[in-house]
Amino acid sequence: MKSIKSIYLTITTILFARILYYVNKSLNNSSDFQWSATHLIINGINPYESWLDQNAKNLFLATQDPVYIPSLYLLFMPYGFLPFKVAILFHAIFNIVFMVFIVYFLGTIFELNTKLRFLLFSIFCISFPVRTSIDLGQTSLLCLFLFILGIYYLEKNQDKLNVIGYFIFGIGFFKYTFAPSFFVGILNQYKKKKFILISFLFPLMGYFYLSLMTNSNIFKDLFKPLLIAKQVTTLNMIGQGDLMSLLDSLSNNTNSYLIGFIALILSIFVPYLAFKYNLKGISYWSVITISSLCFFRHLYYDYVFLIIPLVYSILEKNKFVKVFIFSSVIWFWFLSAPVRLILSKLLLADYFTPILIFFGFILNIISLILIFKNEKSLLTNNLI
Repeated sequence: MKSIKSIYLTITTILFARILYYVNKSLNNSSDFQWSATHLIINGINPYESWLDQNAKNLFLATQDPVYIPSLYLLFMPYGFLPFKVAILFHAIFNIVFMVFIVYFLGTIFELNTKLRFLLFSIFCISFPVRTSIDLGQTSLLCLFLFILGIYYLEKNQDKLNVIGYFIFGIGFFKYTFAPSFFVGILNQYKKKKFILISFLFPLMGYFYLSLMTNSNIFKDLFKPLLIAKQVTTLNMIGQGDLMSLLDSLSNNTNSYLIGFIALILSIFVPYLAFKYNLKGISYWSVITISSLCFFRHLYYDYVFLIIPLVYSILEKNKFVKVFIFSSVIWFWFLSAPVRLILSKLLLADYFTPILIFFGFILNIISLILIFKNEKSLLTNNLI
């Protein structure tokens, strides 16, 4: 017993030191932290118009391009009143809090025991996506937390709690590359569809907030975040295993609008297919997560969402499915980034990047197929 307690204490100490390291790194970086746009709106300046004005980009610190819809800047309003360095500290602390509660609510929803929760948190905490998300001041942990908290309330069979669930879920729509899959996910999974429009309430509030503060036209600003996102996307922002990144890595002349439309259709179709296959619980949400990562462009930090398939792999009884999906998560969380770094140092990134993206894409596709096939097999056996 003493040796086990010593192991737990040692791991906890390492994790605590790791977290302090993340916060320190964040204070010296946070290049993506969306403070600039938040601060501009508070001061009556439209960040989208300012960014698109080639003479006004000096208003944005580092790489704080306004690529999100205005609801994020409404949510971040308290940060905008703080000095940048102070805002960074609070944002880093909140990211740590989100990390803890992501594991807590996942453990509660899917009934994980204390040991499994500790294991899950340990792997999650030291993963490259978590480190990158906190280091860069990204919003991935916030978005994941909101979706999981929304699911937690939607699982409750009470109208008042369901309303809260839909509203919280909608707050997370600021990360619009995840929004289609997760919206279809809640649309199909829960019976209280009369509340579904509530999920759009906070995104709409964001646009009205922007209009009120900057006296701008809501309809003109509707798609400006997408336009800016398209302009700032470079080969250095290619993802790990998605269709959009794969096609971009193969050619510089791809039609981004067409590829985006195809990604949208696929990220909606796969969750709908999961509903038709009668997938439930962790298998259903694993498909929702992987379908988002598989088709839309996502960088390292967005792969924090793979904690959901990781839970699936921990709970899964089929050994082959368990090992494959667990190995896939390990690749994206611990191996993909170092391999790319080594190739970059060897000046081989241009040659091998498309191969690595294709490999990641295949991992995602096979993971989806295995979950569908495995759940269909379980359903058939239960019927027999």
